[in-house]
Amino acid sequence: MTTAIKKGLRSVGKKTMLWPALYTLALLWLVFFPSNWSVLALILVGLISYFRPIDNIGGTLWLFITVTMLAPRMIIRLATPSGIDGLLETELPISIIFLAIFFGLLYAIILRIKQRTILHRQQWHFFVYLLALYLMYLAIFFQTTTLWSFLGIYLILYLITNEYMLSNQEANENKKQIRLASLSISFLLLQAIWIIQLLPLSAIASATTMILLSFLLLELCFRYLSNELNAKRTRQYFAIFVLAILFIALSVQWQL
Repeated sequence: MTTAIKKGLRSVGKKTMLWPALYTLALLWLVFFPSNWSVLALILVGLISYFRPIDNIGGTLWLFITVTMLAPRMIIRLATPSGIDGLLETELPISIIFLAIFFGLLYAIILRIKQRTILHRQQWHFFVYLLALYLMYLAIFFQTTTLWSFLGIYLILYLITNEYMLSNQEANENKKQIRLASLSISFLLLQAIWIIQLLPLSAIASATTMILLSFLLLELCFRYLSNELNAKRTRQYFAIFVLAILFIALSVQWQL
């Protein structure tokens, strides 16, 4: 029986790593042979691998969509400001190749979270959620944001935050409260993005500030839903946030 279990685990491991490997190859194909067809192939590989099997898609679906949208966008944007056509004429830095491999590894983790084949699944889900937020913040602060962009940002923030909170076993008691909390957190984060964009901070400093705020808001919300929030804990979180912001403000070069 032990031998059968080991064989089953090996089989699951091989299947789990096959599609992330194909996804990474599709990303590298986009890097070396950029075209609209490469982007389409990347999206198809991502969709097919995620929906095989179709069960358990609810816990990480919007996280998967967010990362799948960010991957080609960030690779093309960081390689050249002129899009895919410019990527053809640009000498690629090695960092772009590492970025493609990084997104492949991130995708592998999302698949394993979805398939429940990873240890400490809740902690990994939280880590990937924050990482996806940070990448999204970087993409936001590296470009000019319009009104329609803000509406899309709010929708994505709500979807991935609500999805994560509903998947959290500790807070998954009152779904109506969780949806209301997700709407509130997303609105506060959107206002913070708008305010930080007015400050002369670099994109990295702005994204770091936002991820700290995201972490603290989510932690406060979980503490509140589990009836563990008190005045002392709130003051501690506020002090940590203020100290972190002061550290960021003093350590970065302001773009006046």
